[in-house]
Amino acid sequence: MDVTFNEPVLARVQGTDGRSELLEIKTAREGISAMHQRGLGGYQIDDPEWQAAADKLIQAALYPSGERTVEAREALLKIAAEPSSAKLDA
Repeated sequence: MDVTFNEPVLARVQGTDGRSELLEIKTAREGISAMHQRGLGGYQIDDPEWQAAADKLIQAALYPSGERTVEAREALLKIAAEPSSAKLDA
C-alpha cells in the first residue's frame, strides 16, 4: 500500500534528453524513485537533508500513515526546492 500525498510535489529533474523536465511526484515511492533514478536532490548522499528525505520517504513507503506521509512530503519539498537539486540547462 502506498499513500498518496495530499498535494503532489512538483520538481525539476533532468530528462532523458538532458533537458529540464517537470516531474509530478504523488507518492513516497515516486519520491524515492525521483531521488535515486532521476537525480532529485543531486545525489548528495552525504547531505543531511538528502539523507533525511530518503529516510522519511522509505519509512512512509514501508509503514504508511498520514503523519509519515506528511513528513515525507515536507522533506521531499526541501530537496526539490534546492537549486542544486538538478543541474539543468533550461
